Amino acid sequence: MTAIGNEMDAVDWNRLLDPLSTEEAWAAFKAKIMECEDKYIPWKKRVCNRKSKPVWMTHQAYKAVKKQYRVYAKYKNRNHAAYITASDRAKKLIKTARNNFEVKLAAKIKEDKKSYAYLRSFMLTYDQEPSRGPVQGQFVVLIVVVH
Repeated sequence: MTAIGNEMDAVDWNRLLDPLSTEEAWAAFKAKIMECEDKYIPWKKRVCNRKSKPVWMTHQAYKAVKKQYRVYAKYKNRNHAAYITASDRAKKLIKTARNNFEVKLAAKIKEDKKSYAYLRSFMLTYDQEPSRGPVQGQFVVLIVVVH
């Protein structure tokens, strides 16, 4: 910011803006700001690390969900037989994928410290309203594992 500030201080604003109308002065000021921005502020490429599916979802379940979306886009009717079939299949595959993931997670919880990140996503805190839940700052974890 100091380089931009030094360059802006070096400009004789009275000489630059006095003979101009308000709109012209604003355009000149904006042009100077944009020139400094281009000169001193580097472009940074944004990296998007967004995952396309949750950790627990299998490839087969992901494909079923995508098919469900495509079928709905085609018929635009949730009561259509093709959509109901695709929806039922997606729900079934999602349920089994999540269940299998959680069973495997429970089996290797002692060895794998990474699994705590998944468990932390289920933790609830009641810091805002302690009267509606456990004591302030206390965590509640609810995990159901079906074998």
